[in-house]
Amino acid sequence: MVIPHDSMISGQHLEIERQQAPDGYRWLLRDLGSTNGTFVRLPRFRLRHNYELILGGNRFRVCLPGGAQVDLTESRSESGTRGWAAISREDLAVLAGPTLIQLDGDEEVTRISLSEDQVIGADRDQSQLAIDDPLLDDAHARLRRKSNGKWYIEDMESVNGVWVRVERSHTSQRCEFQLGEQRFILQVL
Repeated sequence: MVIPHDSMISGQHLEIERQQAPDGYRWLLRDLGSTNGTFVRLPRFRLRHNYELILGGNRFRVCLPGGAQVDLTESRSESGTRGWAAISREDLAVLAGPTLIQLDGDEEVTRISLSEDQVIGADRDQSQLAIDDPLLDDAHARLRRKSNGKWYIEDMESVNGVWVRVERSHTSQRCEFQLGEQRFILQVL
């Protein structure tokens, strides 16, 4: 399928493959290395460092400590001393703690520090992370760190959902996905 009017869709963006499963068939969505990614709507998802999300009309990147390897050592000179080394902004963010980075294209707009349990939404009375966005519900999604240290995002039955950038995703019944500015539903009958 070709969608010529959306410049955010790559020439070869996504492959959909039917696979045999023990209880019938399942479908695999596989991003083909597209520039702008494939996003799948999910009710709950475990987050990892550098995962991208779409919430309302905004795109975010998740920065989690322990998710990236930050090398603060500089190779020693023959005299055994080390020179000063600059730390990149991304490495510094990893060291500072969990952060949600609002993006505009590839450019960083805002950094939001995360606590153990926060709601993202449009209403300041219902959300700890209130964002002025008409596409967000008042209480849209919950970001939560479990006792095992793993981070999750949960959709709070929002109208527009939580979208996660994936390289691949399996489904056996129904899947909503986004390529560029287009949203699709794969419905298995």
